[in-house]
Amino acid sequence: MTMQPVELLATVNGTRCALRLPDDSTEILGAPSSRELREKIIIRARAIAKERREDIELATTGTLGEVRLLITPAGAVSAAPAVAAANVVAAGGGAAGVVSAPAGAASPPAPVAPAQLEADGETVLVNRAPRVGVVVTVDGNETVAPLPAVLGRRPQKDGYTPIEVPSPSREVSRSHVIVDHDGTGLVVTDLDSSNGTYVDDHPLPPGDATRIRDGQEVELGDVTVTLTTATLGPRRVGGSERG
Repeated sequence: MTMQPVELLATVNGTRCALRLPDDSTEILGAPSSRELREKIIIRARAIAKERREDIELATTGTLGEVRLLITPAGAVSAAPAVAAANVVAAGGGAAGVVSAPAGAASPPAPVAPAQLEADGETVLVNRAPRVGVVVTVDGNETVAPLPAVLGRRPQKDGYTPIEVPSPSREVSRSHVIVDHDGTGLVVTDLDSSNGTYVDDHPLPPGDATRIRDGQEVELGDVTVTLTTATLGPRRVGGSERG
């Protein structure tokens, strides 16, 4: 009996992705651009296939379109074959869009994987939209960067724009806090920093995203930063390119 691939469902919204894992937990991925996000999704799916030593069927919905890819433990990526009747992804479905097909129902044809999720070859860029960014002000010095971003003394986090924050007393952690935009306003998330993150003199619970006012001051150890939303120029999208 042929084993069915393990399914991963990626619900994409702009440059953010909610990846539903085989154990039904959800992993959030982010990147500065759609191209980097699609590459990150494929890299993560390859890692899961290798860890589990099983084929992975990666299904995406949202900004990147309805796509199904088959990923082997060896890392090979190809268009997924026809979907088994018991695992049909409902049209337009999100993380809860997996439904059971009636017994005996015919399997729908597998959609052809569009180029925006291919690991190689021609890349189709699908829309033109301004990017949301942040202005980080420290002691009158401004840094403008796309979101999501990570602030710290020597920040590093995959998929996040690093913004260095000078810390004379070294009270700011290397990767101290995440700054993002939830579609309504800026949100900050403390990364379990050594000296905490404070808003209006209140410590933020590590790992919890907290909404802040535009232009609000946030304390990171011995440094106070002011965070303001910025609208950056549009990415080049539309048409196609080789890459």
